[in-house]
Amino acid sequence: LYTILHLNYWSKNWGVSQYLAMKGFKNITISDIDDYFKGDFEIYSEVYKITPRIEIFDAAKMPYPPNTFDRIFSVSAIEHVAGSGDKEIVREIERVLRPGGIFVLTVPAYTSYIEEWVKKPPFYWKSVKNEAGLTFYQRRYDKASFESRLGDAGLKIEDFIFIAEHPIAKPE
Repeated sequence: LYTILHLNYWSKNWGVSQYLAMKGFKNITISDIDDYFKGDFEIYSEVYKITPRIEIFDAAKMPYPPNTFDRIFSVSAIEHVAGSGDKEIVREIERVLRPGGIFVLTVPAYTSYIEEWVKKPPFYWKSVKNEAGLTFYQRRYDKASFESRLGDAGLKIEDFIFIAEHPIAKPE
């Protein structure tokens, strides 16, 4: 019996938790930094007859003791946290992941490390603005930046795979 945490930043990413629950996994916690998604998840849970815990917290300061989860999934989430937020979250994941546990992480890829800043935020979460008045949206990683930014948290990187829905295009 696994204890699973799914860190979320968009309600569309809840499919990981839905899939695991429908495959019979129990003890699933779905989380986000804001409660915008809570109503959707409650409806999905009722429709699909699953019972995940739905919690709101900052993933850089998780409200769990060390060694709580066997599996942690982060689908398109940590790249949206400005500054060193991605590193802070991975360190926190290392803290709450049980020894021998598995952390599955997806992030946007590119041919080199890049940060994307936008004029008008197309998202609900809080972010930071730069001196030009642009709002931080996300970062994209290449293998070297992934390893340098996230590899020092104490977790062993077992595999690094580039998967893309479309060919990687230059960010706008």
